[in-house]
Order: sequence, then C-alpha cells, then structure tokens
Amino acid sequence: MWYNFFMLNKKLFNKKEVVAVALSGGADSVCLLHLLHTHAKELDITVKAINVEHGIRGENSLKDSQFVKDICFNLGVELKSYSVNAPLLSKQKGYSMEQSARILRYECFDNALIGGFCDKIATAHHLNDNAETVLFNLLRGSALEGACGIDEISENGKIIRPLLSCTRAQIENYVKENNLPTTYDESND
Repeated sequence: MWYNFFMLNKKLFNKKEVVAVALSGGADSVCLLHLLHTHAKELDITVKAINVEHGIRGENSLKDSQFVKDICFNLGVELKSYSVNAPLLSKQKGYSMEQSARILRYECFDNALIGGFCDKIATAHHLNDNAETVLFNLLRGSALEGACGIDEISENGKIIRPLLSCTRAQIENYVKENNLPTTYDESND
C-alpha cells in the first residue's frame, strides 16, 4: 500500500548511494529489503544486501542463508555473504555468544564498506528494539547516555536504521500484506 513508503526515514538516504540491507531472512530485514527495493527509484539509491552466517545454529543457519540468497536472486539484488565462527570467538575471548556474533557481524559490515561493496548499511532495528535497549541499559545501571537508546545513524554515518520509528506490529503487517516469505531464528527466543 502507498502508506508503507512512509515507514522509512527517507532523510537517511542520499541520492546515488549504494545501500546494503543487513539481511537475515527474518521479518524485520525482509520488510526493509522489500521497502528499499520497491522504492529505490524514488529514493534514487541502489539496493544490495549483506548476509552474515554466524556459525551458531548449524543447519538451520545455513538454510536461512540459502533462503536469503534465494530472496536476493528473485529480486535481482546483489548479495555479499559471509560465514563467521561466533562460537570460536566466544570461547577464545570469553565473550557471550551474542557479543561475539555482533563483533563479527560489524567486522563484515566494515569489510563491505571498506571494500566498496556499498556506501551505507541499513539495519532493520525498530521501535521495539529501541525500547528493549533503553530498558536493558537502565536495568544495567547505565548513565543517561545509555537511556537514549539506538541512534538512527552511527557515529561514522555508515550504519543507518530507517525503520527505527516503526513498531514490530507495523513491520509484521507489512510482511503479511505483501505476502513476503521470512525465516525464524529460534535463538532470538
């Protein structure tokens, strides 16, 4: 529907940019990819995708990465895929699995940016993620800075979050209205 275009914060995009969606195959990232792909001409951007397989969920994770490849192939979206070993980093450094996955994911993002694959990376963080981050930070005893939540744009301007003002319900409605296939990562539970 026409109003779906208004889900995006269009101020985060510059004309002629190449924007890669961090695509896991979940509802949030599939929604973002579909929105950007559908409205690439209006935004005057080129859309690509990045998928990081973290080595955490075995065969399910590999299936999700294949699912992402299929989506990109069907849309004609160029995909850069990475496979990393978050369990090994976690074991070597004593990090939590989530921390290890995040570190490796952002290393892949940096690789894609530095290597010229894209100008920016768009993640599908949304309003519910932001509220969860604020609550988690407050419970940890974070200072006021932590209570601010997730920024729409990273300090270096290379990571953007164009769905940050959308709720999870809006994203799920978009996915349903557009009959978009998605995967489910059970580790999110």
